[in-house]
Amino acid sequence: MSVARELHRGATTMRVMAIEDDPDTRHFYERFLREEGHEPILASDGLEAMGLMDLCPDLILLDLGLPMIDGYEVLRLLKTSPETRDERLSADGEEERGELRCN
Repeated sequence: MSVARELHRGATTMRVMAIEDDPDTRHFYERFLREEGHEPILASDGLEAMGLMDLCPDLILLDLGLPMIDGYEVLRLLKTSPETRDERLSADGEEERGELRCN
């Protein structure tokens, strides 16, 4: 099931963090999430995102190619943090740094 369908399917409002350095894409996420009745949490880089984790997002949309702390490092930090290490992380993609698998 697609993320958009999953978000739209229930009446529950989700707190969704979008970590994206491109302002246009970040604005798109914000507008889309609000229109669908969800609460967006926006971060323009990994460092800012890590500072917002106390807001406890239900879902994280993570760009891997971020400035400051890239998406790979954000994933590593989430998996090693006592607050988030038990959360399920899923990513699949081929990037310049090789294939990423986090499950």
